[in-house]
Amino acid sequence: MECKRGVVGLEEEVKGFTLVIPCVSVGNVPQLSTDLLISTLGMEKLDDVRHKSVVPFCGYENETDLCTELGLYVNREKTLLALQIRSDVSKEGREQFVEDLLEWATQLHLGKVIVATSVNAAHCMDQQMDGNKVRMLRTTEDIPLAGFLELEKALDSGLPHDVFLPGGGYARALFLKAMEESNVPLAVLSIFTSPGDNLQQAFIFATALSTVTIGEEATTALKGWRPPSSWEYLLNRV
Repeated sequence: MECKRGVVGLEEEVKGFTLVIPCVSVGNVPQLSTDLLISTLGMEKLDDVRHKSVVPFCGYENETDLCTELGLYVNREKTLLALQIRSDVSKEGREQFVEDLLEWATQLHLGKVIVATSVNAAHCMDQQMDGNKVRMLRTTEDIPLAGFLELEKALDSGLPHDVFLPGGGYARALFLKAMEESNVPLAVLSIFTSPGDNLQQAFIFATALSTVTIGEEATTALKGWRPPSSWEYLLNRV
């Protein structure tokens, strides 16, 4: 992970912070929810980040500012970081991206990492069909569930730790790697969804993401979500 500030300069500023990173996954719900978090909390852009495994991208973040494939944002009052991803991670580079991201989090001495992902609802188990569609996986119980259910295990699946996140991008790889090697507590927050217009789900998931990162009371105090100006032409509405 490369940025202008470098690890040393950045570590002094963000040590102990919580990092949110969305996955490129079903319906782009995590990226949309992270947009809402950044906009509503008034998060300041710290830097553009580069990684050789992420497809290069450049576009307008608002009327005047450009954004690239990876942007790092901060709310110092809430000790919160968000690494927004606006492009995809190459299949052949996914393993390296996962390793480098966790190493970067360790070097920055972050307090914890929250990976936001969406999972294909077509693969819901019977017990996942009703009620809240948000689930959590944790590498440590030091990260509170914040009222959400733990992701049910896919028993007899033959998968490591019985973790099944279909359509969840690199979330599963990040979780399993963190279980093995990382010194930084990590949780995966997921929501069951389907491809298509997922703006409503993005608002629901943003509330869940905010509850896990800044707390239920602070989330309630936000009194609604403020979409970024970049959403003006998203699915023809804000």
